[in-house]
Amino acid sequence: MGVKRVTESLKVAIQHLELLENNRVTLDKKIRKGSLLGIIDCTQTKIGHRLLRSEIVAPLCEYKKIIERQELVEELLTSPALHNHISHNLANFHDTDQITIHYTVEPKEFTCTLLKREAINAIRLREVLQKLPGLLKLVRNFDSTLGQRLCKQLEEATSKVSGVVKLLNEKLNKESKTQATTEERRLEAVFCVKPNVDGLLDVARLAYAQTIQEMKRYVQALNEKTADLDARLTYSVKRGYHIRLAQNHLGGVPGIFIELVVQKRCVLCTTEELASMNFKHDQTMHAALKRTEIQLHSIRTTIGEVLPHVYSISDTIALLDLIVCFAWVSKGSPESGPFSRPAILNEPPFDLVIVKGRHLIVESAMEDPEMYTPKDLELNSHQYSLANVVGGNCTGKTTFVKQIAIICIMAHLGCFVPAASCKMPLVNRILTRLGNEDNMEANASTFSLEMSEMAYILNTKALETSHQLVLVDEVGRGTSTEEGFAIAWAMANFLQHRKNTFTIFANHFFRTCQQLGRQVTMKPLHCFVANDTDDTHEEGMEYLSKLAIACGFPQHIANRAAQVKENLEDHQAASLARKQQLKALVRDCKIMSTEEIRQGLAEFAKRQ
Repeated sequence: MGVKRVTESLKVAIQHLELLENNRVTLDKKIRKGSLLGIIDCTQTKIGHRLLRSEIVAPLCEYKKIIERQELVEELLTSPALHNHISHNLANFHDTDQITIHYTVEPKEFTCTLLKREAINAIRLREVLQKLPGLLKLVRNFDSTLGQRLCKQLEEATSKVSGVVKLLNEKLNKESKTQATTEERRLEAVFCVKPNVDGLLDVARLAYAQTIQEMKRYVQALNEKTADLDARLTYSVKRGYHIRLAQNHLGGVPGIFIELVVQKRCVLCTTEELASMNFKHDQTMHAALKRTEIQLHSIRTTIGEVLPHVYSISDTIALLDLIVCFAWVSKGSPESGPFSRPAILNEPPFDLVIVKGRHLIVESAMEDPEMYTPKDLELNSHQYSLANVVGGNCTGKTTFVKQIAIICIMAHLGCFVPAASCKMPLVNRILTRLGNEDNMEANASTFSLEMSEMAYILNTKALETSHQLVLVDEVGRGTSTEEGFAIAWAMANFLQHRKNTFTIFANHFFRTCQQLGRQVTMKPLHCFVANDTDDTHEEGMEYLSKLAIACGFPQHIANRAAQVKENLEDHQAASLARKQQLKALVRDCKIMSTEEIRQGLAEFAKRQ
């Protein structure tokens, strides 16, 4: 049950912070572009993309590794030419993880599909290994600790796989390259091995090539026989070789065509003679691939011996691609604000200070990023460990809370952060209570979900060697105002005394500032909307009425709501005055006569 709760909490935090996907739904599908991953993903390889995705969900918690990454990012920023050359060199690297997985598993029997995949992966592996010397030449220019380590790993792995490179060059054609279309990849698989290596293979490939030429001549003869037919020989995995006709020939298709499939812009069909040729083509292709398997088997055996070094190359390229991506992100853009290198604190005093921090996702979604208002935060372990953020609706409380989490995640990735300056302790855990949802399937209301998530936060203690960051947004709004305020105050009062914990507590209860303000470890923060015409700011019912009307709310109902609120405030003020008068009367009873007490009670009853 504990593991399930942790997993669910992680999923909810990833969703609300929009780390991997944007919460907006387009055509019933969530989009990645407006998420943290979509914004900072400048990786050039698939292995780099997967590493970035996994580390956004689980950032580093090791001080030394974070600092080493920051140093390498800073080195790339100070050497733009080296940065550009490495990024360009990584652009065409194949998915080495997929290649190594292919050679890890030994198939019981090689089917035609597996044989084609075997040939294609051998070609891709050769292309990767041939690019390593050029990449290694660039990596040797690194001066940072991590850069030199990456260089050493590449040098060792490259020397170990030199025998594989030699064998691949001996067995495979020099012209063999990874192709784009299905037909080109199939042809490349058949002709990947050099000629004159296996006589039977050469005979099988000759028969295979002759079959393809026969089908091309057959289709050409059909076009010459029937005017304006414009038949084209096409290949697909499912149908093999077949004929493609334009849609306007549907009414005049000769009777020799069979297996017609009408599509939007064309007609797919074949003939009995072409189907016979296609069957012969499949037989010759299988024969050629069977002979190719004999040559590729020796390659597979040799690769299996150095597979750990291929894994090392894959990990090194992925990490290098990740660091290059962070360097692109840390450069920023003319439209966005500055990025800075965060200071990760490993020794006391532990401070959480962010100057002019920005929410990267919100800023990128704005038409004019310069209109974004940066926000500051200053907490420390010896005085202020909790920030109580209050303010009206649409004043930026939730954005501010999420901004802190995103900056913290980027800092622990080893990337620069969207802020003028930043320093924070090593954080091993980010606990969040965000959003306002229910779960009908689990028969859980909004309030019960809030309490379940807060229970996990309150029962999770920070480690002695690192800190945890707690982000709570408008807890207690799923119940009445008085009950919600009481619960929010009790939680905040507990969290502000927790050791090695920084808490950002956002809510609508202005009274929490008054109550928690008596505690020396609470720092009050106030979000408001500035007026464009002057330096004043708006809040309260007047601001809420304007906001509701701007959203399309009927103005007369908004005016009525403002009047009701004013009446309630007058009633509360009158009730408070009566209570104070009654308290004064009770207090003075000891020195008053019986007649004076009767007169006082009569006056109090008259005012009621």
